Amino acid sequence: MINHWNSTFINLLRLVSAQLVLIGHATHMYFDYYFSIITPSHAVGLFFLLSGFLITYSLQSKKVKNESYGFTKYFLDRFARIYSALIPCLLLIVVIDFVSVNFFQLDLNQTFNGKTFIANMLMLQEYPVFQHIKWFFMMDNNSIFNLKYFGSNQPLWTLAIEWWLYMFFGWLILSQKSKYYWIILLFLSIVPVYHILLSPRIEGVTLIWFFGVAVYYLLLSRITIDNIKLTRFLSFLSLLTGFIALKTNHIIIPLLVFCAWFYFTFKWFSDITVPINKKFVKTIKIGADYSFTLYLIHYPILILIQNVFPNMNEFLMWMSIILINIISLLFASFTEMKYKVVSKWLDKKLLPILNRDIKLGLTKNKCH
Repeated sequence: MINHWNSTFINLLRLVSAQLVLIGHATHMYFDYYFSIITPSHAVGLFFLLSGFLITYSLQSKKVKNESYGFTKYFLDRFARIYSALIPCLLLIVVIDFVSVNFFQLDLNQTFNGKTFIANMLMLQEYPVFQHIKWFFMMDNNSIFNLKYFGSNQPLWTLAIEWWLYMFFGWLILSQKSKYYWIILLFLSIVPVYHILLSPRIEGVTLIWFFGVAVYYLLLSRITIDNIKLTRFLSFLSLLTGFIALKTNHIIIPLLVFCAWFYFTFKWFSDITVPINKKFVKTIKIGADYSFTLYLIHYPILILIQNVFPNMNEFLMWMSIILINIISLLFASFTEMKYKVVSKWLDKKLLPILNRDIKLGLTKNKCH
């Protein structure tokens, strides 16, 4: 389904989305304006679109190749992919924020503590149940239920949403209909349902994630466009429409149009048989491979640089952006980029044990 053109297209979107988030936050933090009409919220929306599509593609591909592929293996795959970057990045953020707090008097009393560190490790930042308990009982910000992003790293609120989407969708598709299937599904649906129906967040990232899932299944459907010129035209038309929609001051409308652009562009690239330049492919892939690390650590570094250089100018801003890219690439080279090593280790050490326990549990349920 995914050829070299589509793979490079997806990697290019990952790279561009990460850079747009970084540039958007830098310009807004330092100069109180956005570099372009594409804000960090739009870029995060593209991340979620790609995430929904790629998770569905990965899950279905592995399920086709291996009929025994289940939720346990899926969970370990997702854990390796996310936590190989998250744990080292959180430790790095501890160092960065320690410098900001102790040398530049940055006030992080509510977020730079062990409680929020553990909460972010467990993907419980801004967890809906805890938020509503705090609101209902009118607890202050020192309450154990006041779980926000860790330290100065505000973008971490999106990571918890993405994690619970992974778990909900994986359980829905892969898990066996056991005794506790619906109870666990209900628990895993709390974050996705909340952020679709009740969340005060306006970005609509959860809905966009499911549109990414829908794009995958639409590409698998029997709907065909035999004329490559028509597909190319629809791709350009939807891209132009998406940029026009950016001026509507809504987040979700342009992102829905970009879903259509992604669909038509993917179909267009699927029909291209001309070889793609290998150096270009490699360069784009490297940029995409550290995009997650870049997303995880860029914000605290921007804040630290702002404290070091209070009289920021545009030259220093662009130097900061380049520096953050270099730091992210170097850091990811032995963390995020090694997630497959972590995945293989987990498969070797934990998968047999977990599968054995699950089989024993199912056997006991059947006996009862």
